[in-house]
Amino acid sequence: MLKDRRSSSHAKHCLGYHIIFCPKYRHQVLEGTIEVELKRIIGEICKQYGWIIHALE
Repeated sequence: MLKDRRSSSHAKHCLGYHIIFCPKYRHQVLEGTIEVELKRIIGEICKQYGWIIHALE
């Protein structure tokens, strides 16, 4: 459980997502420069919205 709680004007919340990407037949799709670029894009989007990434593997 996440101990980091956020609050707005009327509520307190602690929201976490666990996203799993499974390509067909579990082939390695995200490797090399594609993996690096995708992690960079995800990081930029999270920074834009003020989200925190606890793990990205």
